[in-house]
Amino acid sequence: MATLASSSTFDEIKAEYKTAASYHESDDVALARRFVTAIRFLLLDLPKGLSSAPGSVSHNPELLQQELATALDFIKVGESQISRSGFTRGRAL
Repeated sequence: MATLASSSTFDEIKAEYKTAASYHESDDVALARRFVTAIRFLLLDLPKGLSSAPGSVSHNPELLQQELATALDFIKVGESQISRSGFTRGRAL
């Protein structure tokens, strides 16, 4: 499991974002937490705006914030299911 830190490179942050993005498909709360951390790092490290010239890259922080909110909701639901039953999605904890 990757752990991001203040010394993490941008490439490491992007790799963690890509790796953890499948949290919903894997139904994995721990992976969702890693995704949240990666998004927070991206929001800090990405510029607020870049040139719209041909060949340039654009960045939409609002999209990342929406992904962050979705992941946090997923975590909240997953944690409430765990605390109510001791089982989650067919697996004993």
